[in-house]
Amino acid sequence: MPIRSFLFLFLACLALSPADAVTREELFLERSKSVVFVEYYIQREVDRQNSDGVALVASADGLLICLPNVFPDWVPPEKYRDIKAYPAENPLGEGFEVTYLGQDWVNGWHYLKIDDMALAGDYLKPITDYEVGTASIGEPVWGICMTPGDLDYITYYREGKLSTVQPLPMDTAFVTDEVAVPGGPVFLEDGRFTGWAGRALPMERDMWIGSEFFRANIRNPDESHMYVLADFFLNELGARIPGNPLEHKRPWIGISGTQPLDKETARFMGLTDQGVVIVSEVLPETPADLAGLKDRDLILAINGKVIPRLKPDSVLQAYFEREILLSEIGEPLTLTVLRGDEKLDLEVLPRLSPTVMKEAKREYFETLGVTLREFITLDALQRREDHRDKKGAIVNFIRPNSPAAAGNLSPGDWVQEIGGVPVETFEEAVAQLQANLDDDSLEEVVLLVERSNETAVLRLRKN
Repeated sequence: MPIRSFLFLFLACLALSPADAVTREELFLERSKSVVFVEYYIQREVDRQNSDGVALVASADGLLICLPNVFPDWVPPEKYRDIKAYPAENPLGEGFEVTYLGQDWVNGWHYLKIDDMALAGDYLKPITDYEVGTASIGEPVWGICMTPGDLDYITYYREGKLSTVQPLPMDTAFVTDEVAVPGGPVFLEDGRFTGWAGRALPMERDMWIGSEFFRANIRNPDESHMYVLADFFLNELGARIPGNPLEHKRPWIGISGTQPLDKETARFMGLTDQGVVIVSEVLPETPADLAGLKDRDLILAINGKVIPRLKPDSVLQAYFEREILLSEIGEPLTLTVLRGDEKLDLEVLPRLSPTVMKEAKREYFETLGVTLREFITLDALQRREDHRDKKGAIVNFIRPNSPAAAGNLSPGDWVQEIGGVPVETFEEAVAQLQANLDDDSLEEVVLLVERSNETAVLRLRKN
């Protein structure tokens, strides 16, 4: 063997020797810097509610991303207080202050930003620094779990083998065992980033308590056996970061409820090779109504793209809703529908969605111990009312042992009259209630409310 070839072979073997190879432990410790534990509290009327979750470090400037469930999307963002991010092992003994940026209106992901990366940067590493790879069925994958603050934010290792990948509608991998904390990263054996762990699906289990049998759905809140593939995650990362915590560009077409076409009917109609969405109800004077969409229409395609055949059935509805959310406000959206034997292409112009729960106005009246909330479209739909006729206010909160509680007022009550005066808007309800409280000649405030389709007159004593 020539000396040059021998030297080349010797150097190659030396480069691959165990002494120089990166160990799994080294990969784990380095990649643990991409995970932080987020803690905050929700400021309610009379107390605070602690909450927490895991976030992924998404960029070198301190961008964090966490799953939809970490911040409840019905709570006004100004109620989120004292948000802090804690790196693995909490080396400084206290967290880094964080600003809440807002929610991606398509995926539901929440974005946050660490305020001082000059301080935090040495302890963090963005997930985007790592190469990306995709596992094959049966291939091992591993991930990072993290304990909460009472256990000192300890990171620990989990692994499993890829079992299957399914469109849900996001491309989602399932592993043979719990592999990461929900919101944590998942890697291939060589350390390439392969996915972002979501909340585990509930697993159906049989339980016996004594001699009694129960069928139960059980979810592990601390570890997950499923993750969104890295390619999809990175493609969506940062695509819709709001300019302020309440900003969104959520398109809406005015359909209330959809359902998948059942297998037997699809087979009879020759539609077994695709997905079909049935429109439950088209709301009047909405984009869908103006475009000519009707109740019970069968939607076959969106902008010429045939709806794919997806399972389980709930995934098909999620796919349709996601496609609507991905459309642009004011830009034509073509729905191909089947109505009887006729196939139609209907052009819909999505508009900005109506007020959502976290945007609704609220007012707390300490004297009575009640918070009133603006009546929104969701309230109308839940009560089978015309969505155009939003009047009165909704009881959002009752303080225990308050005059409102003593008067049998309940959260969810629809306030329609105050002191015998009908209230058409939230502003009228607030003004009328305050006027009754300021009137010293009145010993009580009389409310006409609707609860479960029945009306009641309630009397709240002011003292």
